[in-house]
Amino acid sequence: MKQLGLFFSLLFISLMSLAQQDRLGKEADSLYKIKEYSTAAERYLAAAAKAPLYVNPKGWVYNAACCYALLNDKVNATKYLDQALYKHQYKNYDGLLADKDFGSLHNTAYWKKLERYIGKEKKKLGDPNKVQL
Repeated sequence: MKQLGLFFSLLFISLMSLAQQDRLGKEADSLYKIKEYSTAAERYLAAAAKAPLYVNPKGWVYNAACCYALLNDKVNATKYLDQALYKHQYKNYDGLLADKDFGSLHNTAYWKKLERYIGKEKKKLGDPNKVQL
């Protein structure tokens, strides 16, 4: 009986965490749409921080990087883009390269390095013998 109570307690906490995370993500999306990028970035990162272990926060971290790039805050834009890519395994490479939000980074050494990295990663993804699991 105690195990059942523990199970339901954990389930309730998990659902509450997901609801709060979803609310923060939606707030961030709304702020992004009205170009309140600084506050949107904070909300995206708050949503990422509230993510349960079984939820990958790569989308929220990526969106925070977009907001910082739109604010021309290259330090935080690259910091969170690196987190999305390397820590959380963000893999939408074509979308990233085409994302106009990162326009402020396009003429930087960071972006050139990123393009080389993505080129190598896409080659690996195209060759099943080079895929690492």
